[in-house]
Amino acid sequence: MQRRLLAPTWLPRDGRIGREAPTVGARRVLQDFSTSDGENLLILSQEPRSPERDAYHRRMFETRADAKIDLGEGRLGCFVRGNRGELRLFWHQGDTAVIISSSVLSNPELAEIARRVR
Repeated sequence: MQRRLLAPTWLPRDGRIGREAPTVGARRVLQDFSTSDGENLLILSQEPRSPERDAYHRRMFETRADAKIDLGEGRLGCFVRGNRGELRLFWHQGDTAVIISSSVLSNPELAEIARRVR
């Protein structure tokens, strides 16, 4: 089954699609984004929602959130710091679970990107 992939319509720091092609895993698709100078900016991860995966995301993000934010359009974002210190923002967008992760962007920058994912 083919799925429509989401992508940010705006990125800070002159961001653009990274050098790597999207990585398609068993559950999710990963896409990297970088600055015009080639600095890693963020990774966008997305996967179809299911009851099993919603329960997993609830444990990993919603119950462990350092902060939550209203992203508009009924979307609640959950900020979590990753094992390597990176910031992660998780939310549901329709039938898709989305995570953006970055070692260089701030919470406000990640939230603004999330608001512009289509």
